[in-house]
Amino acid sequence: MTAEKSPVTNVHEWVRTPFSVRRNIVKVWRRLPPDLWIGLSLPEDKERAVRVERRSLTGVAAMAVLLLACFAGVGYQPSEGVVDRSFPVLGKSTETSASTPPPTGWYYQPLQSASLALWVICPTFAGWAFVRLLWIPLVAAAAPTRDATLNLARQLGAVYFYVFVMIVVGAALMIPLILVDAKGTETFRWYFWCFLFGESFFVPGAMWLRLVILDRSGHVFGARRYQILAVYLLLTVVIPIIGMVKELD
Repeated sequence: MTAEKSPVTNVHEWVRTPFSVRRNIVKVWRRLPPDLWIGLSLPEDKERAVRVERRSLTGVAAMAVLLLACFAGVGYQPSEGVVDRSFPVLGKSTETSASTPPPTGWYYQPLQSASLALWVICPTFAGWAFVRLLWIPLVAAAAPTRDATLNLARQLGAVYFYVFVMIVVGAALMIPLILVDAKGTETFRWYFWCFLFGESFFVPGAMWLRLVILDRSGHVFGARRYQILAVYLLLTVVIPIIGMVKELD
């Protein structure tokens, strides 16, 4: 019987790799290191954090473009069986126009499911920009631990990178499901997309909620942190859910 690993107690161990950042932040049952916001104070910490953030955001931007320009435009038109409906990779099937039916097999119609992709992309980017570029820098500007705090915030870009990795991989898995049985897997693909959409707001939302609760002194998120957090959750969680429900209804 193997002994259970001890919880991470040092922030350098917590951010050892971009994947460890993602893994540690989603394990909400594990305690966060006490020096989370003040531990990354060395010059090399900033260099590494900047590098992680740049790579993460470059990857996120590339995957967002792939999702919008590629997956949101690809669909399948059966040559037999359900020939009166076409099946986009994202979203529910649509009735085929009798006057201008798409060619049978795979087709590309730019931005066919753009609204579904945008409900994933836009709130996620907006939420990151609000917290990372406005909220944390403004509150931490006068604190002596400002640099360490911003270094940790930069490392959190890795969480968004792995969120989009999961979404893009999931979107790619829609293709073999359509090939197996376009009509028969439609309901499953609908729920699967809802799950992927949930990934886009649940992981960042849970992360910021957890970190705000940890900031008992308000040195990172300010005295009105809970009110601002409520606005963040409204704009990046509640409104996107309402929008996606209307899209998939």
